[in-house]
Amino acid sequence: MLTESLKEQFKARLRSNDPTYRYYKTIFNATTDMIAITDGDSIFDANTSFLNFCELYVGASLESCSFPSLFEKVDKFGYVYDGYQDKRWFETILEGKKEHYCVGVIKKGVMKKNRG
Repeated sequence: MLTESLKEQFKARLRSNDPTYRYYKTIFNATTDMIAITDGDSIFDANTSFLNFCELYVGASLESCSFPSLFEKVDKFGYVYDGYQDKRWFETILEGKKEHYCVGVIKKGVMKKNRG
């Protein structure tokens, strides 16, 4: 996981006028796939698709999102959530045992299924 210092350095470089990071942000936001950069708990950068998803489906801004709290516990094969197999959600994903993982996300009381 990233330390607070590394997260702050990353954020500062993203806010700078450095052409390398502007290029990164252009590519980052060009994809329709949702991308979020996280330390496992908080999200400190996300592309436009992810931000739109948070606002539309979760009704929350990036700053108020606790990443693992977005995942609803779904007891079906292939779904990941914090505590699945007594692990943090990202530990399960980083094992790379499957090609993709699914999460359940609550939209104002209605389940939204996502694959990633």
